Amino acid sequence: ISNQCKDGIITYFNEVINLKPWALEMLDASGKLPSSFFGQTMIDYGSLEDCIKIKAISNDGAGLFTGKYCMMHLRHPLFQTPNHNPQFEKSYDQAFGVPPDWIRYDIENDLPLRFGFYGGICMPSSCTDEDLNKAISTLSEPLNLDVNLTDCQVEEPLRLSVSAILSMISLVVLLLVCASGTILDLKDRKRKENKLKYPESLTRQVVKGFSLYANTKELFTENVKKTSLDYINGFRALLCVVTVWAHAMIYPTFWKELRYRNFHLIFEFMDYILENNGPVMVDCFITISGFLLTYTLWKKIEQSKGHLNVIEQILQRYCRLTPPVLFVMSLYFVCPLISSGPVWNSSWAHEHENYYQNGWKNLLYIQNYSFMTEICMTQTWYIANTMQHLIISLPLMIVTYRYPKTGIFLGLLFYFGPSVYFFYLSLEHQFPFASYNSLRYTHLAEKFMSTVYVSSPYHLPANLIGMFAGWTCVKFGKQKLTKIWLLVGWIVSILCYAFTTALNFMPTKNFKIMAFYDSLRITGMALATSWILYICATRQGGIVEKAFSSKSLVPLSRISYCVYLVHPIYLVFRDAIITERYYMDRISQVGEFTLYFLFSIFAGFIIYIAIEEPFNKMYNILKKRVTSSTPPNDATQIKNDTVLKQNRTEKR
Repeated sequence: ISNQCKDGIITYFNEVINLKPWALEMLDASGKLPSSFFGQTMIDYGSLEDCIKIKAISNDGAGLFTGKYCMMHLRHPLFQTPNHNPQFEKSYDQAFGVPPDWIRYDIENDLPLRFGFYGGICMPSSCTDEDLNKAISTLSEPLNLDVNLTDCQVEEPLRLSVSAILSMISLVVLLLVCASGTILDLKDRKRKENKLKYPESLTRQVVKGFSLYANTKELFTENVKKTSLDYINGFRALLCVVTVWAHAMIYPTFWKELRYRNFHLIFEFMDYILENNGPVMVDCFITISGFLLTYTLWKKIEQSKGHLNVIEQILQRYCRLTPPVLFVMSLYFVCPLISSGPVWNSSWAHEHENYYQNGWKNLLYIQNYSFMTEICMTQTWYIANTMQHLIISLPLMIVTYRYPKTGIFLGLLFYFGPSVYFFYLSLEHQFPFASYNSLRYTHLAEKFMSTVYVSSPYHLPANLIGMFAGWTCVKFGKQKLTKIWLLVGWIVSILCYAFTTALNFMPTKNFKIMAFYDSLRITGMALATSWILYICATRQGGIVEKAFSSKSLVPLSRISYCVYLVHPIYLVFRDAIITERYYMDRISQVGEFTLYFLFSIFAGFIIYIAIEEPFNKMYNILKKRVTSSTPPNDATQIKNDTVLKQNRTEKR
């Protein structure tokens, strides 16, 4: 420890004894042992703002140092998460010895035991982070405590990183382009009303694509063409709400668990089907994606005799998904400039580190092969899955049309292969049920999420089942089912959903049963979803189809992708800015969710009209320009000549 730090600490403690105001203020700004400590209230933030404003003054009026705020972590090796033992059948007593009576209840109920103290401390700024860590470690060594310091802050001018500057420049440029596009669009609309001519150059069309007025109007305008897939909008909107609700409780922000005053109640709140089955709800989205793929492209493949421009389809998907991803990534550098808090730096530092190390993977859509905690924008693992499924599905569709037996064989291989492999993997690693209850087995849940859940093969069966449902609609969608078959279909669908969502409450510790059940859950959810997709596409969905086809759900469906991308920013910001513990109950949870959901909708709306829709228009404009300027190939020319000859013959 440096002499400068020693002198500062000694002076601080001496002046506390002497009741000097600035020393008492530093002591008051530090965290204390909170009430309900044995109830797992483990944190007291102290006061960051008060600490960093304190200026220590000597008796002769000279300045000594200022206040330095740090978050201190004190943990005892005995009180660690009991799931460090990989064998669930082995009790905590067998693994670690007999626990104290006052904490036995939490252990016997399998609560995540994160017992320790996390408190803010106000110390002299003359001490470096390393000095403070050594000093506290020395003092706590007799108690055998693990010590760690984070978020050390002093009062200093705001520093802008290069990434933050570039992000702000990009946002300003985007704002100017949107303003220009809106002005041009409004002027051209007025000219059109007055029947005046106006230029339509390529640049002007692209800039007008950023018109906030036009994009907002189109967002809330119903499609003129009524299609049999209007119910998809309602399905997407419902799943969007479910996803946001589940993430409000369980999204893995850096300080999520410590913000609660009554942390153990979070697991009492999770004894509900919706929150307990969030991990498998994502397969509804994946099933819909596979369904739409075959429903929209299979006829094209048939008409072209097994030909499809795979590169064009992948490029179109890439250009649609990527601009919003890049925009949201830039927000992660701008948001830290907005505010501050006791755990502000560590909350955003974790996101920034992932950005610098693995952000490039987001552009290639391979981020789901990183460890879960290392993914840049954790929520984008799903987007990588859909892109990888597309790359697999397009060639599979072509092969299936040209060589049906080979295509069916490959489809079955892609279905059973991942199912068997992940059954073996779950059995080998003894993974628990894939539900939010599994978070009590923290290290196993993290390993499961990284090695199994975020990998695209794990969800591939849902995509294949959706593709088969879409193909069935194309081939047999005009045939109406009898009432008996409708009844049988609904019963089977409900049973599949019940199997998927309810059986994870089974009181079993048999890993073979857990692994077998987890390997079939995706299939059950995909089958239940596919039935709804099929029955609504054939106009036999009844009240379900009418509810999902509601016009009021169309705008939310259109912005659902942007809502999904941006909503975690609120959660990171919420946990980073907190300065006091949060008491959770159902009423508070509903109120917080309402605010959080409204923010997500508003932010998703802005991103949609300023980013997603303009870049979609840009892609279509450029594609149309390239297509019109590209000479036809030999096959197209022969086809055109044949049609021309037939027309001449008919005229004769």
